[in-house]
Amino acid sequence: MSSVLRMINNPSAKTRYPNLEMAWKAWRKSQGRVMQGLINRRNAEWRIYSEGVYEWW
Repeated sequence: MSSVLRMINNPSAKTRYPNLEMAWKAWRKSQGRVMQGLINRRNAEWRIYSEGVYEWW
């Protein structure tokens, strides 16, 4: 189970991330490399989840 899912299901769950947002945005690599497209996508997904704001990335 991912840290994100664990924290959504149980906000007091212990993970290596200090908060849900950091856990959510940690998934930004493809084939071991940080990808700007994934950073943009995770930021947009976070805004949808946390604020209900949908925008293109």
